[in-house]
Amino acid sequence: MAAAPESERADMWLRLRAQGWTAGHAAYFVVLDVTTGELLGTVGIRDINRVPQQGLSSYWTVAAARGRGVAAAALETVSSWAQAPVEYGGLGLIRLSLDHAVGNPASCRVAEKSGYAFEGVMRASFLDPGGVRHDSHLHARIADLPAR
Repeated sequence: MAAAPESERADMWLRLRAQGWTAGHAAYFVVLDVTTGELLGTVGIRDINRVPQQGLSSYWTVAAARGRGVAAAALETVSSWAQAPVEYGGLGLIRLSLDHAVGNPASCRVAEKSGYAFEGVMRASFLDPGGVRHDSHLHARIADLPAR
């Protein structure tokens, strides 16, 4: 399977995120350098399910921002907001999960630094733009559960 041109993939990526935000199933944020305003990446929560209080986290950074802790800080910030109680302006989510290609150890470090524990390997779950399948690591972050 041939990959779609990069401009088509970018258009589809943006369209799907805008639809998710509008429908209330996703929240995406850009990550900017506070001094220059330069784009460093994005972070978001999608597939938001108010019941059973779950969502799927995602992030990416431009090459120049990698290795500086940008992704981990952004993911931690958005995850804390998503797991904050609704009455405090959060989404009230209990479980946030994320996955990344097994061949991406930097993403594994970002997940773990942001409180996402490694849960296992999902076989053939990642489809790259070239149509090739890869195994993925599954991570999850669980909010403090209220006392019963």
